[in-house]
Amino acid sequence: MRLIDSACLFGKNSPFTKSIYGVASASGQEVEIGTNPKVDLDISDVMAFVEKAGFDVDGFVAGLDFKNQLRKLRDADGNQLYVEGVGQKQLYSLPIEFNRANSWDSTKAHAIAGEWKYSVVGIREQLEYEVLREATLQNVSMSDGKPLSLAENDMVAIKVTMRLGFTVVQPNAFALLTPKP
Repeated sequence: MRLIDSACLFGKNSPFTKSIYGVASASGQEVEIGTNPKVDLDISDVMAFVEKAGFDVDGFVAGLDFKNQLRKLRDADGNQLYVEGVGQKQLYSLPIEFNRANSWDSTKAHAIAGEWKYSVVGIREQLEYEVLREATLQNVSMSDGKPLSLAENDMVAIKVTMRLGFTVVQPNAFALLTPKP
């Protein structure tokens, strides 16, 4: 998931021609954090970019390191703006997901708002998998420094191969909350 997320969101090591960060940044749809006195107003301005382009924000994605700032947000009555519930996390009553796969680039964005149906991921071919019982994994070392041998350790591994396609259908359907330089 880490590779897929970093390719689709930020274009890192991506074979795809577009990334969400790339199209939002290229169209100037970004707000630097601290532009307003409070983060919630910065987020509202990010949403306004998407709305001005004729789209409706239906959710957010953010880096895990941004949660602390969101937990501190309150409305005028002291109610939380970011609510982490049992089934879903919400910001402005919209779903927000946090990238946990170490693929979030917090030097580029704290959060991305968008109408997510305009980013499309498709599986180009069926998933292929193979069960490995006697392989030696060169990149995984045992405590003695030798490569991991599945057969010697009574272990099994699964090798999965898939081909994906990704594109952003409407670039103006996404906007960024960016860090200060």
